Amino acid sequence: MEVLITPPIGFTRPGSRSNNEDTLFPNPERVDPDQRWFLVCDGVGGAERGEVASQLAAAQFDRYFRNHPVTVVTEQYIQQALNFVHDCFDDYVAANAQAKSMGTTLTLVYRHDAGVTVAHLGDSRVYLIRDGAIQWRTSDHSYVNELVQSGVLTADEARLHPQRNIITRAIQAGHKRAQADVQLLNDLRPNDYLFMCTDGILERISDELLEKILGSDDSNAEKINTLLACCNGHTRDNFTAYLIQIAAVRGDVQPASKIVLPIYTRPEATEPDDAVTLIGVPRPEPSVSYAYSAALASVDAVAPVHGKVDTPDQPVLQKQPSISKPGASGSARWLWVMVVILVCGGSYGLWWRFGQSRTREPDALRAPKVAVSSLPERPEPVAKPPMVAPVAEKADETSQGKKPADSQDSSDDSGLKVVQTLSRMKLEVVQDKQGKLGLRRTGGRLVFSPQFEQVKLSQFKWGLIPVTIDDSPKVISQQGKIYDLMGNPSQSCGMIPVRRGDWWGYVNLDGYELIAPRKYITAQTFEEDNNCTAEVTDQQGKTYRINRKGQQLPNSPSSTPSPNETL
Repeated sequence: MEVLITPPIGFTRPGSRSNNEDTLFPNPERVDPDQRWFLVCDGVGGAERGEVASQLAAAQFDRYFRNHPVTVVTEQYIQQALNFVHDCFDDYVAANAQAKSMGTTLTLVYRHDAGVTVAHLGDSRVYLIRDGAIQWRTSDHSYVNELVQSGVLTADEARLHPQRNIITRAIQAGHKRAQADVQLLNDLRPNDYLFMCTDGILERISDELLEKILGSDDSNAEKINTLLACCNGHTRDNFTAYLIQIAAVRGDVQPASKIVLPIYTRPEATEPDDAVTLIGVPRPEPSVSYAYSAALASVDAVAPVHGKVDTPDQPVLQKQPSISKPGASGSARWLWVMVVILVCGGSYGLWWRFGQSRTREPDALRAPKVAVSSLPERPEPVAKPPMVAPVAEKADETSQGKKPADSQDSSDDSGLKVVQTLSRMKLEVVQDKQGKLGLRRTGGRLVFSPQFEQVKLSQFKWGLIPVTIDDSPKVISQQGKIYDLMGNPSQSCGMIPVRRGDWWGYVNLDGYELIAPRKYITAQTFEEDNNCTAEVTDQQGKTYRINRKGQQLPNSPSSTPSPNETL
């Protein structure tokens, strides 16, 4: 089984705080198409280096996965990686005693030959969303969520509970180590979303709103910008998110590895959600550079080998409150009055429901947050060549198993024969024993399994390649998508109309899908003279002009265009 993804999109922001203790890995602006693992971590500890904790965890997970590659990611493998990261925390604290109480949450998405494995610790989340509906999500390791699960609190009470910022699992130094919850997902479909986020996102984005945004017809870039607009300037906590869309699922898994999608039951709420509603939210343009905390290679040498440090057990961690609370003096006074009343009256549940101040746990992390120096950054990866121009080298077309003059008749362990290469783009055409052709990255993973009669690699342009499948001409992209037809490119506007079935959409000049082909029955070329807009006709027969974000322009003319079908 091979799970292909579209280019992931993400962001991290400090919110209203002076420093950002969140980390996402890898950098969304430099992520490799073959990247298998993605992490989002929320550091805990403030002055005791919460930001170092999240960066250290991301760096050391990356280190372990690179040094111990596997084809199938099991729960045992994840726990081994987690133990390695715990060891790194012990070593760091041995050399930096002031950081003994630092910790971090963890969300991990790892795609492999049996599907996608999700692991988490703390209250950062991973969602699986299909057709605008949550199919599954992680369950928070938090004090309040445990009360909800046990029936002590309702979802409404949990949302305003004074101890909602206490988490019960995290990565920390010390001899008592938390175990991650691990879930294998292989009931996956094209266009499914995996959404990773820290709890700062949840201050403003409810499950219902998340479903509305990701279920819309907007492009992925527009969806992530809508999420950013909902949170920007409205949260107290750092907020971080990663959006990963499934592009295609090739093949199947062994019966022993087949997992039925877990049943997700949304917690029932009887009162209106206080998260933001989606009414005219402005979308900011993407920033030049994401606020990104890189995983750090140099943390490997943070400290020499040390003995384990005996730190106090901290099964419950208290994060900085994400929403402002009443003044300390007034809150404390009412708290003691309430405690006396509860003790005398035996009404413990009443205190949980109506208490309005934050109690302090003896083992909680409650040091004030200040900015600390981050660790040295890993050297930047070498930039890959852009995929916007036709290639210079000539490669003979491969048809019906014919070998081009420059091909190397070689087979690898998979039984596939390399019959054609395009070294500049690191692409190669492979052939199976039945003579079917596929496409893969040089020496790497398949983009398309063998299924084509022809792959015209010499005509690679705009990130698209003409192919023939079942005697029908098609166009494929490096993103793993198949189109029936490609229209005339607009180089000045950077858009190309494409058709799949009866529906038209648009890709950019790298072949990446910007407007999915599922809404328009006709689509014209974008015109620079009309401010880079294009005329389309939707499924209701309404004709209008759209911009490059797919947004309808006001007062656009009405006509009956024919689709642009020039290859």
